[in-house]
Amino acid sequence: MQNAQLQAMTVVQLRKLAKENGVKLSAGIDKSGIVARLSEALPDEPDVQTAAPEQPETPQVAAPAPQPALEAEKEEETPAETQERLQEAPLSADVTAVSPGGSGFRAWNNPQEQGGFRPVYRQAWQARSTSRENARAPAWPDHLDIYGTEEAYLESFRHYTTLIQPGGALIIRKGISLQPKVQPGLRVYNYSRDEGDFHAENIRIGNGEIFIDFVAPDTRINDIQLGIPVSINIENGVAAMALAHLNGVTDEEIKKGMASFRGVDRRFDFKIKNDRVVFLSDYAHHPSEIKQSVLSMRELYKDKKITAIFQPHLYTRTRDFYQDFADSLSLLDEVILVDIYPAREAPIPGITSKLIYDNLRPGIEKSMCKKEDILNILKDKNIEVLITLGAGDIDNYVPEICKILENR
Repeated sequence: MQNAQLQAMTVVQLRKLAKENGVKLSAGIDKSGIVARLSEALPDEPDVQTAAPEQPETPQVAAPAPQPALEAEKEEETPAETQERLQEAPLSADVTAVSPGGSGFRAWNNPQEQGGFRPVYRQAWQARSTSRENARAPAWPDHLDIYGTEEAYLESFRHYTTLIQPGGALIIRKGISLQPKVQPGLRVYNYSRDEGDFHAENIRIGNGEIFIDFVAPDTRINDIQLGIPVSINIENGVAAMALAHLNGVTDEEIKKGMASFRGVDRRFDFKIKNDRVVFLSDYAHHPSEIKQSVLSMRELYKDKKITAIFQPHLYTRTRDFYQDFADSLSLLDEVILVDIYPAREAPIPGITSKLIYDNLRPGIEKSMCKKEDILNILKDKNIEVLITLGAGDIDNYVPEICKILENR
């Protein structure tokens, strides 16, 4: 196959072409490596059209779209990875699909429509890549085992922005490194917590609750209560409300939708919340996500000891970000590390949770254990605020952890 043809394709298209032609690619291979491998393996005149992305029926609106590389390998996708791909869809779906009493979206794996919801709800959940309007969250480099390099990672998002249909809009976080490449005439808005076309003002945090005012170019909605009162949801909420506002959802419906949102499993998922103890499960598994989770908890519980059980996800991610993980986890009072959850990967020599453990700040309470020993360790600990972090199977222990904490 002509090298120029391959160079013109995105990493996602190249990987799809490799899969369809039975060409094996090693984990972590970058674009140049994929091109070289395909140049050797494929004949001079292959059907390159097989690598083109599908063009599904265009929906009205969508929340942040699935990461293309994960979609390309969806037959191997685990439940945890499915949740990662859809992690921000429920909040947008909840706000853009307000029933008379508020939707109160709860379970991430139950995308069926309910009576009274607008059709936009289903489309927001599906998050198709050819959507008319899309909100893009921060482009943190991740899944480098799939993309190979940060450049290839950002390229996939740039390609995604080209698929937004004429007459639509892109809502992109202010200040990120990603430079969109939209079609002529598309509206482009930015958002963030404190500034941009869409942002929040008059933020009030206290007594376990958060209230904000939502500011848009042509409206302001005061005294919005966040159904999940963690500070990271201020910015997430701004993006969801911007998406809803551009699609004609009324100010009152937006306000009800935000207050009624009850979260999704493993995303700031409060299991116990009382005067004695707080326990929540969080899917955060990237250093930036963990940092925001911890800062949010610290803001809500300033005078409490915060303990986290962290299960690293993927050997490659641990290898690439162990120092960043240690820096984020060092914001806690106590860290309990368990073994790496391998997911789709084979072990890498020398890559273990101890890399993170050894780089935690001096003076922090820290320990390492097998996940099977978590329950016994917690029985002897004085817990004030506990959070489980990670995208692996750590969540399997949540019911028993709840029993231990509730029976004290």
